[in-house]
Amino acid sequence: MITTALHQLISLVTFPGTILHEWSHKFFCQRLGVSVQKVCYFRLGNPSGYVIHDPIKHLGKALVVATAPLLINTSVSIVIFAIALTISPYSSFSLALCWLGISSAMHSFPSTHDLESLYLNAKRLGVRRPLALLSLPMLWLIRTLRPRDTIWPGLVYAMVVLIFTAFLVKAKGLTF
Repeated sequence: MITTALHQLISLVTFPGTILHEWSHKFFCQRLGVSVQKVCYFRLGNPSGYVIHDPIKHLGKALVVATAPLLINTSVSIVIFAIALTISPYSSFSLALCWLGISSAMHSFPSTHDLESLYLNAKRLGVRRPLALLSLPMLWLIRTLRPRDTIWPGLVYAMVVLIFTAFLVKAKGLTF
């Protein structure tokens, strides 16, 4: 577990990823017709951001809203890393882009609250729906990989995305 001061420092350093994480929840809520009551894109507290929306009655929609940051933050990270790796690799601008990419990727995983909500929704539906049955093992896996109050899974994921993007850039010979 990390201390409050360290959590606040990490939140401050990676705030762009938190903002994108919350925006992705809001974006998919709006696209799926789920009313959003309140959005906090960033704050120094726990949680560092949140979206309060109406209850989602359909598991498919709940799954999309809960995992939206995984899709959006990862995609944005890949694009940012690709640009950073194709311009002057050690320029200040390239390093700033890498910081944004790492920040975005670190906040790709659904939060503990996102997973709890999705888990309860899937459990409520139980074995009556195949999607609910299939989502429970996936939720367990994500919960296991994302322990509470630790940055390491997010940081490792960011490094994996960066390395993956570097291989893509090199293989495709991309330049901007």
